[in-house]
Amino acid sequence: MAIHQSKIYRALGGDLKLLEKFCERMDAGDSGRALANWIEEYAHDARSLPVSDQNITDFRQGYFVRWQARRSTAAAIRERAAAARQLAREAAAGGASITEAAQLQAADMLTEVLETFDVGMLKAALIEKPGQFLQVVKTLAGLARSENERKALAQQAEKLAADLKLRDEQIADLQEKRTAAKNKIREQIAALQKALNAKTGNAESRQRMMESIVATIDSM
Repeated sequence: MAIHQSKIYRALGGDLKLLEKFCERMDAGDSGRALANWIEEYAHDARSLPVSDQNITDFRQGYFVRWQARRSTAAAIRERAAAARQLAREAAAGGASITEAAQLQAADMLTEVLETFDVGMLKAALIEKPGQFLQVVKTLAGLARSENERKALAQQAEKLAADLKLRDEQIADLQEKRTAAKNKIREQIAALQKALNAKTGNAESRQRMMESIVATIDSM
């Protein structure tokens, strides 16, 4: 029997809050008679009354099993979410926006949610509170934009780092060539000075000329 066509589901009018309370009482071990009395007290649809032990068994084997699975999944997700928040705080303290571990944690959580997703419950929730669904969609869209922006910024940072590295390499290369050129000129000046000293003339005048040339080169 489909869980959302059960007699108990119809009796409670598909009210999610009442269904939640009924499942909690069933989980607590209430007797079949106590459960039947509770349904009669809160029933929305009198045409679905009374409920029999078989009706309760059908519900227990259908909707209630799904409810237990969802509750177990929700508890596991809360634990993982707490761990993910801790990882995110540690990443923020270290100067990062989010760690790879936190991303994997979120992906793992999403995978488990999808594997145990109850389409019928989603439809019922949308009918009851459509505004919440819109908020979820907006939140997910915002997360997607944030992730895209993070990736774009990371790519820009990588490009900037590459450009800066290339500029530093070019500057270092120019400085090396400049130093080599200056050394070459100094060697030529030394050879010229040696040749001039071998000739006759005013030694003081030659010295001033050479000092002027060297000073000009050093200022390059």
